[in-house]
Amino acid sequence: MNDVLGSISEFSIGLAGFSGVVAALLQRNQDLKEIDRLRVTINVVVALTPGIWALVFLALIEMEASFESVVRWISTGVLVSSLGLVALTRRMRGQLPEEQKGQFNPLVTRIVISITVVSVALNVYNIVILPPAASGILALVLVLYLVQAGSMFAGLLWGLMGNADASSET
Repeated sequence: MNDVLGSISEFSIGLAGFSGVVAALLQRNQDLKEIDRLRVTINVVVALTPGIWALVFLALIEMEASFESVVRWISTGVLVSSLGLVALTRRMRGQLPEEQKGQFNPLVTRIVISITVVSVALNVYNIVILPPAASGILALVLVLYLVQAGSMFAGLLWGLMGNADASSET
C-alpha cells in the first residue's frame, strides 16, 4: 500500500507541475483568458489533492495511528475535498464571461462528473461500512482523482489548441 500511495503522490505532483508549465507558457505567449485560468486552477487543485491525501495517509500510518481510523479520516477528507472542489468549480465557472461558459469540452465534463459521483459514493461506502478492502477502495478513489486530473489536463490542452487555432485564423 505504501508503494501505491507513494506513486500516487509522485504522479499527482508531476501532473500539477505540467499544468503549471502549460499555464506559464500560455501566459508568456498570450493573454490568459478567464476560462484558461479556471482550467489551470482547477486542474492544479485536482491534481494535487490525491497526492496530498496519500502523503497524509502515509504520515498517519508512520505515526502508528489505527489503520481503520486512518482510512476513515482520509476517506472523509477526500469526500470533503471532492465536495469542496465541486463548489469551487461551480463558483468559478459562474464568474466566467457568458461567451466563455460554453467552451468546456463536453467529453471531459462528462468524465469529470462521472468520476466525482463514483468517488463520492466509494468514499461514503468506506466511511460508513469500512469494508475489509477499505484501503484498496481508498487507493482506487485516489487513482480516480488522478484519472480525473489527467482528463482535465487533456481538456486544458484541447482548449489551448482550440485557442491557438482561433488566434491563427485571425
